[in-house]
Amino acid sequence: MFYGQSGVGKSSFLDAGLQPRLEKEYDILYLRRDGDLGLSETVYRSLLNKAGVILNASENEQLHEVVENRKIVENLKFISDAVNPDIKIEIDQIISKLKVTDFEPERSELPDKNQLPTIQAAWKYIENKSGRPLLIILDQVEEAYTRPNQKLGNEVNHFFNDIKECFMSPSMNPSGKIILSYRKEYHPEIEEYCINYQLPRSKVYIEHISKKDVFDVFNGFEKSRRLKARYNLNVEEGLPSVIASDLEQEKDSPIAPMLQILLTKMWIKAQVTSSDTPVFTHNMYREQKEEGLAMDEFLQTQLGEFKNKLPLEFQNGFAIDVLEYYCTPNGTAAARTLEQVKQRYPNAKELDSVLKHFKELYLITDLDTESESAMLAHDTLAKSVVKLYQKSAYPVQQARRVIFSRMEAKRSGSDNASLDMWDLALYDKVKDFIPALSADEQSLIALSREENRKIQRDKTNWSLQGGHL
Repeated sequence: MFYGQSGVGKSSFLDAGLQPRLEKEYDILYLRRDGDLGLSETVYRSLLNKAGVILNASENEQLHEVVENRKIVENLKFISDAVNPDIKIEIDQIISKLKVTDFEPERSELPDKNQLPTIQAAWKYIENKSGRPLLIILDQVEEAYTRPNQKLGNEVNHFFNDIKECFMSPSMNPSGKIILSYRKEYHPEIEEYCINYQLPRSKVYIEHISKKDVFDVFNGFEKSRRLKARYNLNVEEGLPSVIASDLEQEKDSPIAPMLQILLTKMWIKAQVTSSDTPVFTHNMYREQKEEGLAMDEFLQTQLGEFKNKLPLEFQNGFAIDVLEYYCTPNGTAAARTLEQVKQRYPNAKELDSVLKHFKELYLITDLDTESESAMLAHDTLAKSVVKLYQKSAYPVQQARRVIFSRMEAKRSGSDNASLDMWDLALYDKVKDFIPALSADEQSLIALSREENRKIQRDKTNWSLQGGHL
């Protein structure tokens, strides 16, 4: 049970901190809850995929992937034997990640889904074949509460019932463990399920990063020979203290992700100045500070960069509309597949470019899934996006509000539900950039056009008759 406040850096701790340190001892399956599947099905389908069960892809596609991975691994092993130990460690980690399984089943050995009917069966199968314990990391468990899927019923209870079955018999227990990661507000509810199902467990509460922790981050580049050899980074004297003090004053901002963003941008600038001997300087930090450290300011800064790349998509409000789609109604980050985004904006010709630039600007990040899904770069960025979206007076947001208000009027039986000529002109200006209309909304637009044409015909007839009734 791994929990902490939103923005404390739980996902980064697990994905970038813990996972690489355990890869030598464990097979690791890092997951985030899929809202369409729910907790249990997210875990179960991922286990089936790792076991080699064919779900959505053909056997040929999977076997082709295995063969290609084998070729890549062999090439990397050859390189690994010829480089220095520090780089060899990094290459070996890449090799480990490329191996979907350690046993790579042949076609005749691929299991059938019916052979692995439960989470426990799939988990044990993978461990028996690989000879290694499997560690499952399930992140963002709280979304079962913040983004419930009504079709799934009591999703959390179902999940803990499945986990109970995994650990109810010592002889059948998996060798590995499962880490549940979630926001601290939901710890009482989740712990109660563990108690009710008598699950053996331990708890780790992650606190906000402290001033001392910030010093440790910077000192790591000097104290670790491996990091020094890899980055050769120097830090001007006194800079860690200045940064730590400034971040502590940002009470409403998540310090860990802000430090991550800050260091990333400073590293890029330092590399441009000198790729061989990069230096973090006070002047560099002051420049970054002027751009803003808080999440609201960071969002504004990055969108300013976006505006230089795609001015039309920024000025008409399309950029902020797409970002808002990656948010939940509760102001948290939502995972979206590329197919979902394209279905939402079917006529936006520059959608791919928009998503590409968002990723380059650290606004959204890819998730390592077959569905080509992505989400906001950090959960706490969602609050800033929603705030900006609600205040937006860009044409896309204006058009969406007009359509929404007219639909509400139509549902209430109002006689003035139609869009007037100015509303229709606004819609026509941005129709390729707003989300796909429902059938009712399309009907409203068509009816409004007909009514406006009738008004124009009546005006024309009245004018031809000399303006007399």
